[in-house]
This record gives sequence, structure tokens and C-alpha cells, in this order.
Amino acid sequence: MLTEKITYAAIYVRVSSKKQVTDGNGLSSQISTCYEHCKSCNYEVVETFQDDSTGGNDDREGLRKLKRWLLQNRTKNVVIVFDSLSRLSRDVKVYHEIRELILAAGARFSCPTFNFNDSPESELSENIQVSVDSYHRKSNAAQTKRRTKARVKDGYWCFTAPFGYRADGKGKVMVPHETLAPIAKFALEGYASGHFQTQNEVRQYIEAQPEYQKSRKTKGTGGSFVSNMLRREIYAGYYEYKKWEIGYTEGKYEPLISMSTFKKIQMRLAEKPIASARKDVALDFPLRGFVTCADCNGSLTAAWSQGNQKKYAYYECHEKGCISSRKSIPRDKIEGEFEEQLAKLQPSEDVVAVTKEILKDMWQQQKMLKVERKKSF
Repeated sequence: MLTEKITYAAIYVRVSSKKQVTDGNGLSSQISTCYEHCKSCNYEVVETFQDDSTGGNDDREGLRKLKRWLLQNRTKNVVIVFDSLSRLSRDVKVYHEIRELILAAGARFSCPTFNFNDSPESELSENIQVSVDSYHRKSNAAQTKRRTKARVKDGYWCFTAPFGYRADGKGKVMVPHETLAPIAKFALEGYASGHFQTQNEVRQYIEAQPEYQKSRKTKGTGGSFVSNMLRREIYAGYYEYKKWEIGYTEGKYEPLISMSTFKKIQMRLAEKPIASARKDVALDFPLRGFVTCADCNGSLTAAWSQGNQKKYAYYECHEKGCISSRKSIPRDKIEGEFEEQLAKLQPSEDVVAVTKEILKDMWQQQKMLKVERKKSF
């Protein structure tokens, strides 16, 4: 418990952005300033509370801990020290809520940038300062919104990058993610071609990739993840942002799929849903969706057929009006012919050697680019 002979100080610090954690008026610099102020005022610092978020008095863990501490140590000898009035809040209403909460607990304020006392002039100055801080907060938010809106209109996606992309550098230019973009691309094109017959198969494919699992904080993609992904035109290089009344815009980033592929996906989504297939069906038929019918050029699908004693694997064309529609082609026949074609396409040793050298050069260039990016940050 605190005694009545010493003035005890509890320091409260807060930042409202990740950048402030390390730059500018970050937590460490605020604490240092408050300690110097306490030393000059002969306060004994007994607690330090901190928050790294915005919000009201119920949204901050540090402020809740401060409130509990005050209730346990009700005394006139407690002073709450903070770097500036804006550290409590830049919202007038929230500031006065926190102020009344602390004063009601029997504590008082102290700040190196403001002189608190009981005079009407001090109260007026305090209210003016809080109002000015509130104005700057709203003005900065409006300015940020205007600038962001202008960039979005100009083709730069400034929000959270969708799966398969990442923000590149300070300008937040969206670029394909090195390990996740190939997964997203294969998933989208696989559904468009019919290699993945259902959204559930797309989800199973994505979740089975080690690179995807490493990138996620939680397991699983969630029920709407794949559905939203398949419907996002952003993967084809275009987007809309209706919240800000931004219409159809061509993005200044590399699309993962073509517009024709995106349209095929939408056509498949509009079709009657197909019953969920077995978990390993895509592994059973690796060419499903990638081989086409010799008569109509439509993508072949595939499935197991139950015979009298065992199951048989077949590829089939399901295009309406095709003379080969519903005619089964044995899996071994198609995949055997495919293997024969692959064997004929084996590159010569000279081509392999040249390709290795080209890839080495590309790898070195990528390493140099990463080094340059780090230097620019």
C-alpha cells in the first residue's frame, strides 16, 4: 500500500500506430520524458501502464489496468503522469471520460507540456488543447483518406492485399507473393478449367500447401475464404471499391489470371453445384480439367465408376451437344498417352545447362533487388 507522505506517480503512455512504436514519439521516448518530469517534481514512480492502440476507455488494456490500480490505491498522493494531453485521447468525449474516471479515483494529473491547476484559465486552456488535438486527428484522417482514395482511383490497391499478393515497400504497391502467388494462381485456374470440381476441393488444395500453412496464424481457410477468392476480379487485374464510390478500375499491378479465366470461374459458379468429391480425387485424376475433348474442345472431367467387383477410373466430356458427351475414356489410356508425349518433350543436355545459368542469373538479380529494398526502408 502507498503511504500519505510521498507523492507517487503512475506513468501512462500510448501510441496509436505501429510506426510510433519505434519512431518519433514512441513508447520508450514517452516513458523517458515522463521519468524526467517525475524526477524534477520529486514524484516516486511506482507503476507504468502502456497501450499501443486507439479507442475509448474500455478498449485499452493498459487503461483498464490503470483503473484497477487506482481503485486499489485511493489516495490524494497519487498523480497520473503522461507525455501530453493527446496521449489520453484525441477525441474530446473520450478524453473527458478518462479524465473524470481518474479524478473520481482521487488521483490528479501531471504533464511536462501542460500546467494543471484549479483555475478557470487552466480549464479553458485544457479544453482548447484537447479540441485542437481532436481537430488535428480528424484533419489528418480526412487528408489520409483523400490521398488514399486518389491512389485507389489511379489503380493502386492500398488496402489489405488479397491472398497471393503482398504490399511492396513504402508506397504499398501490390506485387505477387513469392510463395503464395503460385498457389492462388493454380487454385483459380484449376477451378476455371474443372481440375477442381468444387470449392471444397479448392480449399483442400490450398490448405494442403506447406507454404500456406506457414503464412497463416490459424489453421483452415474458413467457410467463405474460397468463395470470396473465386469472385474477386482483383486477381484478373481489375477492382471496384463501392464504399468510396470508385468504379471499375484497372489495377497497376500484375494480375495472377486472365480476364477470360475469371469469366470461366464466374460461369462455373453460376452452374448447378456439384456434389462434393472425395478428398483425394484431384490426386486420382491429375489431368482433370487440363485435357480437352477431341470433338468439342471442352475440358474433360473425371470420376470413379463402380463396377460389379471394383471401381474403374474414367475421363469424360460433359459438354451438351457434343457427340462424345458422357462417353467414358479409361484413365490409363489418356494418362499413358500423356506420358508418352512428355517423354518426347525432354530437353537436351545443352538446353538444360543454359536454363540453369539463366535461372542462376535471375536468382542473383532477385537477391540484389531485396538488398536494395532493405536499404531504401
